[in-house]
Amino acid sequence: MRQLIVITDATPFGDDTIAIAMLTAAQDVVVRLIVATSGNVWAEEAAQNTRALLEGLSREDIGVRVGMTSTAFKQRPAYARNLATRPPPRYAGALDSEAPGVSSEAPACVDLFEAIAAADRPDLLVLGPASVVASHLNAHPDLVGQVGRVFLMGGAMSGGGNATAAAEFNFWFDPEAAETLLSSSLSITLLPLDATRGLSYAPEFPGRLDSASPEAKHVREGLARRPFRPVCDEVLAGVVLDPAIAIKQRKVKISVDTSVGEGYGSLHVLSEASDRRPVEVIEQINPDAFWKLVLKLLNRPS
Repeated sequence: MRQLIVITDATPFGDDTIAIAMLTAAQDVVVRLIVATSGNVWAEEAAQNTRALLEGLSREDIGVRVGMTSTAFKQRPAYARNLATRPPPRYAGALDSEAPGVSSEAPACVDLFEAIAAADRPDLLVLGPASVVASHLNAHPDLVGQVGRVFLMGGAMSGGGNATAAAEFNFWFDPEAAETLLSSSLSITLLPLDATRGLSYAPEFPGRLDSASPEAKHVREGLARRPFRPVCDEVLAGVVLDPAIAIKQRKVKISVDTSVGEGYGSLHVLSEASDRRPVEVIEQINPDAFWKLVLKLLNRPS
């Protein structure tokens, strides 16, 4: 059975939680651990949102941990240096400046390396900023040999970002972390914003969901609150479960701009001669296959 560890900055009814609901409904993967990271919300809040989701899905058997406490994250030199000068995000999904305390319901993941080693080469699904993975990779360089493939949501190859004109939110929030992963020897599949542009939930989609399914119930409630939303993290979860959804990919050597300025968090394609491992970049997906999979998973019997 395929082992999976998920990194998320989940809001209560966002694309992260839909992706997690898809994974918990799947029969051929085991979600061993979900690690909350700061991004759309602080890590502690993301953990609370994830735990509430799992309770609604009757999946309290899946552990939830805080990857880096919000206080520890705010003490990162690069984050502190760039916070006041980097371009502000285009939307109000970014964090408040005040960091909440650590919830007793979401203990800190002191050593993700140990959790990965115990899972026997799990794949990592990074739905939010890659901060916690990069932190552990810096502390444990042999982490590379302990994981299977890293599925990474983030970046914009062309056409602009959703956080700033140049950057996608996950990479904008912590470009140093994204650069750490992309410059490593990890086997990475990257889903950039480009491959998900134009995807959205059709008005008739909620009516196709089975009210008896807890996963479908969660999605219907989320769509009732925000019917017109982009589709991002769900696509990467779909690719993990069915690689055939990605119908066009290419290997590219890329880097992330970590300098303060308008390009902060943007992607740059490097030459073939660059001393860097290429990343498998998803350029196009099969939307019909993707939506078919989503409905199959969400409508599973309760």
